Amino acid sequence: MDSLFGTSNTDTVRSSRIIYTPSVFARSSLLHLQETGTLQALHPHKSERSGLHSCLFFTVLSGTGRLVYEGGAHELQAGDCVFIDCRKPYSHETGMQDSRSRTAEGSQAAKSAQAVECGRPADSGQPAPSGLWSLQWCHFYGPNMNAIYRKYLERGGRPVFRPAHPEKYMSILTDLFQIAGSADYVRDMRIQEKLSSLLILLMEDAWDTRKKVPGRSGSMKRSEKSSGSAPVDFGMDPSDPSETSADTHQDAPADKTANVQQVKEYLDENFREKITLDDLSARFFINKYYLLTLFKDRYGVTVTAYLNQMRVTWVKQQLRFTDRTAESLAAELQIEPAYLSRLFKKVEGVSPSEFRKSWKGDA
Repeated sequence: MDSLFGTSNTDTVRSSRIIYTPSVFARSSLLHLQETGTLQALHPHKSERSGLHSCLFFTVLSGTGRLVYEGGAHELQAGDCVFIDCRKPYSHETGMQDSRSRTAEGSQAAKSAQAVECGRPADSGQPAPSGLWSLQWCHFYGPNMNAIYRKYLERGGRPVFRPAHPEKYMSILTDLFQIAGSADYVRDMRIQEKLSSLLILLMEDAWDTRKKVPGRSGSMKRSEKSSGSAPVDFGMDPSDPSETSADTHQDAPADKTANVQQVKEYLDENFREKITLDDLSARFFINKYYLLTLFKDRYGVTVTAYLNQMRVTWVKQQLRFTDRTAESLAAELQIEPAYLSRLFKKVEGVSPSEFRKSWKGDA
């Protein structure tokens, strides 16, 4: 698991975002984060995507814009929320000619957003242009997300809605941003917990008692009436320890723990260099086999896996926001292009070129 925080300033937007690379276990077994952050549009712009194995949730903090999804066009303003399946074609825009202005009814939501301590749009020293939106968002996915999104629609959920309490969604997004940027060795599990909370909130707000569901009577069950929503099942088995808890963490001596922290910090700063276990052993005066054990105990992944995930996360950022070739990125990482391509596909499930085609652009 790894993340790369960055403040991305382009001609059209400025943003604070974390591009996240989950562990292999998280990608195959958990709800996992792909990206989260905030952005402020600086100039009119439009983003279009399709065929992306991801779900996108965002809330409009201020300004106005437009979403086109599933054949429908939705005008958006502060306080509106969006939840869509990105496998289907979609586009969103702000400040474009056909993005009609609306009265700003969501001023309270925008004020609440400013109170959020982390994950707010980066300050570029210039005021935000009037009418252009600012967003807080996350891209995420999971092995059962297709079924979960279908259930959301069955419960009356819509791609665009206006919640009574948008601050609850902003709080979850802020927590996700903080967790993704932390060094918590069980952060994939904590991210799963927060994404589950987001989905529960979405299901609760989607529930429409006037909507007739096949196989149900016109009235809700007693348990649903008392809670205001029906039970939500994400396919987790509470009786299975592997699905409800993380591995037990064994504490190491304080001096060795400090060494491991220094190793991680070194990898964070120098992942583009050619690094071997022997190099780390000599630099930090620790047996390389003992280092492997301590690092895995502390961070839940091996040194090699952590280094590879740092590199893949950096490559994802470069593919998203620059025009650099995979060959030039491999050269900077001091590895062969063919090896980078194999590593990238092993971690992300697609080639670098396929990733660039799917993810190019902003949220």
